[in-house]
Amino acid sequence: AAVKAQASQEAAAEALRQAVSVAPLDVDVHSARQALAAALSAGVPSGQLEGGESAIEAAVKAQASQEAAAEALRQAVSVAPLDVDVHSARQALAAALSAGVPSGQLEGGESAIEAAVKAQA
Repeated sequence: AAVKAQASQEAAAEALRQAVSVAPLDVDVHSARQALAAALSAGVPSGQLEGGESAIEAAVKAQASQEAAAEALRQAVSVAPLDVDVHSARQALAAALSAGVPSGQLEGGESAIEAAVKAQA
C-alpha cells in the first residue's frame, strides 16, 4: 500500500509539473488547478507543491494582464478613425504587444491606428 501511495504521489506531482511546465500565458489554469488539487489529495509534500502554486498564480496574473491589454487596445480603436486618440492607441498597442497579446489580435489595432492617422492627417 505504501508503494502504491508513493507511486500515486509521484504521478500527481509529475502531472502538476507538466501542467505548469509551459510559459505562463500557455498554462491551462483550470487543468493546472485540478492537477494541484489531485497532488494535494494524493499527499504530495507541500514543498513540492509550492512551485506549482506560484506557477499557477503567475499564469493567472499574466493571462489577466494579457486580456486587459487586449481589451484596452480594442477600446482605444473602437471609435471612428477621426475620433481615435492616436497617442493613446499606440500606447495601448505597445502594452498589448508586451503583454503577449497574439499577433492576430494586434493586427486589427495596428490597421485601425493607421486608418486613424490617415484620416486625421
